[in-house]
This record gives sequence, C-alpha cells and structure tokens, in this order.
Amino acid sequence: AFWPVSGRFRPVELYEWALKYAAFGLHPLLYHLLDILKWAACAWAFRRFLIRLAFSEDLANLAGAIMLISPSGLEALYNITSGNLSTAVLLMLFALIAYARYLEEEKLYHLCISGAWFVLAALSREGTLMALPLFALMPLMKKKPLHQRALWIPFAIAFSYGFMAFVSEAWVYFSPLY
Repeated sequence: AFWPVSGRFRPVELYEWALKYAAFGLHPLLYHLLDILKWAACAWAFRRFLIRLAFSEDLANLAGAIMLISPSGLEALYNITSGNLSTAVLLMLFALIAYARYLEEEKLYHLCISGAWFVLAALSREGTLMALPLFALMPLMKKKPLHQRALWIPFAIAFSYGFMAFVSEAWVYFSPLY
C-alpha cells in the first residue's frame, strides 16, 4: 500500500489496481470504460451534493454536466493512470453527501458514514484532504439563502486550495523521503 518511489501511502488505489487487473487482465480498453463510468458517477454525485445543499435542480444538472466534460474528467478518460482520481473524487463526494444528510437529519450514523467515506477518500489520494475545509463551511452554507450560498463557493474553493498548499508544504518539510 506504500509506493516506495514516491513516498505515497495509497492503499485504496493499490487495491483498485489489483481488482482491475484481476477482473480485466491487461486489456486497457476495459480500464478506460470503467474510468468513464466512474467519472459519470462523479458527475452524478456532484449533482446530488448540490441538491443536498438546496441548490436548484437545473443548476445542479448544469454543474454536473460541466464536471462531466471538465479537464480532470477528460484526463481520467485518456490517461489510464488518472482513473484513480475519479475514485478519490467519488469517495469524497459520498462523504460530503453523507455529511450534508447529517446536517439535515442530525443522526449520528450519517456522520459516521461520512467519516468512513472521508477516510477511504484520503487513503485513495492525499489530495482529497483539500475538501476538508468544506466540511467546516457546509453548516454555514446550508443556513443561507441561495444567492448568499452561491457566494460561498469561490471562497470554499480558494480556502480548500490554500489548505492543500499548506498540507503539501508541511508534507515536503517533514517527510523523510524529501
């Protein structure tokens, strides 16, 4: 589960590769088809997440369609090694959806499910830690009217990127591999 060359710990990614190889052997077309399905599931999950945040269904559909054709999605389709990005994104979106459901219903098991999805996402790719600030901002976003909620999105994205830059620098500074 530890990639000795890069110094990354990604057990979910390693297991995914093992499952793909066991199911498809060395047939890259099947890997690409699976990656296309995963990215489509990401777009659907992003749509569901926006609906959970009480955005309109039309806006959520548009955002899901944009995500479907985004450069990250296209990279996952033509670069076989980027398919694991869609796994990490999908797991993180599941965590955010479960957390949004926890905020609505205040049932502890939704919080536990969200935590489990988050851990799996973090074990898939360390970059998913970028979404961590969204968990803190979601309670603030849900209580605002739609026009004010939309203003939080650029702030949340910028805050997430800043948080990830900090985590990345800390990793490089404290890692024995660098």
